[in-house]
Amino acid sequence: MKKIITLLFLSVSFCLFAQINFENSLENAFKKAKQQNKAVFIEYYNETCSVCKKVQPFLDSKNVGNVYNTLFISYKINTNQEISESDQDFLKKHKLFFKDVPNFIYFDANENFLHYTQGKADADYINTAAGEALNPAKQTRTLASRIQKG
Repeated sequence: MKKIITLLFLSVSFCLFAQINFENSLENAFKKAKQQNKAVFIEYYNETCSVCKKVQPFLDSKNVGNVYNTLFISYKINTNQEISESDQDFLKKHKLFFKDVPNFIYFDANENFLHYTQGKADADYINTAAGEALNPAKQTRTLASRIQKG
């Protein structure tokens, strides 16, 4: 009975306080993304940044958490700490260099770049970014070809 109550409590807590689940390594994020046929979301931020601090409550919200946990496997890169060599290599490999934070970066499970946007403290904006990341007509990666087409 005690186990059932504990399980029920954990289930209710998860539903009430769903926030984005972040993986502990980029390698694990892409591995899980392939297994679950999902894209990868990377939050590139700095824990001391005032804008990042304003964005964080939205990333921790049930509304955003449910969307991102359903569509993506997520990972964080905190620029306030020393960025791991593997994370640095990944960013260089994809020619991603940022002067500011926060940034939201999206890849498919095979490490193909999909989309990028700056973070903003607004749940609708964050959820819209998720939809754009998965929509080829809106993805940053298709921007050049869309401009050429007019």
